[in-house]
Amino acid sequence: RTDMAAQGMKQKQQQEVIKRFRQGDYNVLVATSIGEEGLDIGEVDLIVNFTTSRSCTRMIQRMGRTGRKRQGRVISLVSEGKEQTDREKAKSDQARLNRILKDPAKA
Repeated sequence: RTDMAAQGMKQKQQQEVIKRFRQGDYNVLVATSIGEEGLDIGEVDLIVNFTTSRSCTRMIQRMGRTGRKRQGRVISLVSEGKEQTDREKAKSDQARLNRILKDPAKA
């Protein structure tokens, strides 16, 4: 509904939508970055990001919202240019962090 999108939803409305999503009344949930930081829904198996982040931490947090109870996928829609560069930087930082976590002596 466009009227809700323009104004946002009240907390009570948000809670009702989440409840209905968990009950299976909805099979798609669309949220802003506010939602990605605050939602804890274990049954999510697909996340589609319409923006990217240069921050490795933020990228890991976004990916952590999926696949908690079953295998999941994260798809990021990235445009050429700055977004692509930011995404590559975050992926590089994540790979470096993973290497450090596996073998801290190599840090």
